[in-house]
Amino acid sequence: MESHEQQPIKISNLETTASHRQFLCRPFLFKCSSVIFAESELKQLRRFGSWMEALVAGLIEPTSQTQQDFCECFCGDREPSTSFELTFQKLLHRREFEAENFNSAKYRHYDTAEAWFARSACWRSRPE
Repeated sequence: MESHEQQPIKISNLETTASHRQFLCRPFLFKCSSVIFAESELKQLRRFGSWMEALVAGLIEPTSQTQQDFCECFCGDREPSTSFELTFQKLLHRREFEAENFNSAKYRHYDTAEAWFARSACWRSRPE
């Protein structure tokens, strides 16, 4: 029986295997607010976000030196330098920020003008 090794395939200058394609076709869930991202960063994350997460999580093996460098960047071996690395780092920092600050004022804003009060306390209902 012959072995079926996965042959690398070129997709938009990105060398990948079938396991990589599985994550490239997957929709990306931000799991945080996306308002801080520029349009170019949003496009990168929508297209490659699931793949980048899988690569960093070890679900797929890097097939090139660039991919290996990407993984090393998030293991703490070096600082991010490419646009992919910087965008993914921004995403991770945003997720971390929102997780730590979930109970901050932006999530439980309270305006006293919107408070409920008894009708008798309203100045309009008082006799003059």
